[in-house]
Amino acid sequence: MPLFLCLEAATTVCQLLDPLAYASAVLSGDRNPVTWWEHWSRFLEAGGRIAVALIAAIFAVTLSRPIFSSAAAGAGHGMPAPCAR
Repeated sequence: MPLFLCLEAATTVCQLLDPLAYASAVLSGDRNPVTWWEHWSRFLEAGGRIAVALIAAIFAVTLSRPIFSSAAAGAGHGMPAPCAR
């Protein structure tokens, strides 16, 4: 869950900063600027959303594995099980 909250926070910041990049490009004389946010949007619309979701899921599983494996290893050796708070 925290991974997805961080991803949401990052995309919100990007959406807020995108108009600044667009305005800067227009003020510098570019008549038809394509910002990095538009490139990202086009990638997601072209099927990249599935790739991003898959990478996020793999990352979340990878992060949770050491936690569960160390808890399982400690449970059989007289160590107290971690409490859920």
